[in-house]
Amino acid sequence: MSTFNLKDTIIFLGILVAILANLVTASGKLWGGIAFTFILVLFGCVYLYLRFPTRGRPPTKIIEQNCTLSIKKPDGSLAHYVKSQKFKPLENNITRLVERGIHADGNVANFQVSEGDVTVSNEAGSIIATISYDHPLPKAEMSRKLSFNYIDSFTNNKEYFFQNIFSDIPKGELSIEFPIERKCTDIKAFIVTGGAEQNISSKLQKIDSENGPVKWSIHYTHIPAGSHIRIEWIW
Repeated sequence: MSTFNLKDTIIFLGILVAILANLVTASGKLWGGIAFTFILVLFGCVYLYLRFPTRGRPPTKIIEQNCTLSIKKPDGSLAHYVKSQKFKPLENNITRLVERGIHADGNVANFQVSEGDVTVSNEAGSIIATISYDHPLPKAEMSRKLSFNYIDSFTNNKEYFFQNIFSDIPKGELSIEFPIERKCTDIKAFIVTGGAEQNISSKLQKIDSENGPVKWSIHYTHIPAGSHIRIEWIW
């Protein structure tokens, strides 16, 4: 990941100040100095953008994301979560990816990844999973998968599951599978974008299986970073 080079920046700003001082002294005109100041500041912004092109953006671009929460026990005491992504690294020499925004009323356990090693930490009540690779990721389209278990997290009659969106997602799906022994009687879906909440329950699709779980899915497109999707149900 690119880092801000303070030494380069100080040198560059020093050169700008020297040039500006000479221009103002030579011209002796206030407006001339202001005009040159504007031009130099604009040039400086372009320089910093080109010098540090990756600052302020995620290290990867999400192409597609599919997430499934499978409730394994009828009392909600065990659920298995799987997040699958197609993505492309935007930076060179990425050897670590961080998965944030994992919350649970109960506990989380048994973290697994499709490639690399995963370590789990707790930061201000939020679970963070760090995935480390033994080689730099190529700047090409890739796939990855993260899974873990929720313990004692969906044991109430009214429950919800929400998914934080930290990067723009052009295409995705969020699904919840209910055990055949305990189907939900009411289910709703919402999306919050820019602080505004929208009911998107009409987009929920129910998929029944003869002897397996009942699956509810919602497909979405072009979800911006900072949004979140929430599914609520009564069972």
